[in-house]
Amino acid sequence: MDVLGISGRLVKSGKEVVTAGEIVYGGSQHVGTAVIQVNKKFSEIRSGLNIKYDPKIISKAKKSRYTILSYDRTKEPKN
Repeated sequence: MDVLGISGRLVKSGKEVVTAGEIVYGGSQHVGTAVIQVNKKFSEIRSGLNIKYDPKIISKAKKSRYTILSYDRTKEPKN
């Protein structure tokens, strides 16, 4: 599986969201690693997004019927 990530962030610019960085291989290693591991058990999951934690964002995402998942990075295997 090839994994692409944004080397920077998505940021709000006026009323738009823009990429502050390039889309590159290895651009988001920890999210990419998580997607690969989840995809091994749930092949329909092929993307992931790391967002700033904000209860308002979580609430809006749930209302929009997004699936919300989280994990404790301190429990990640060491590479």
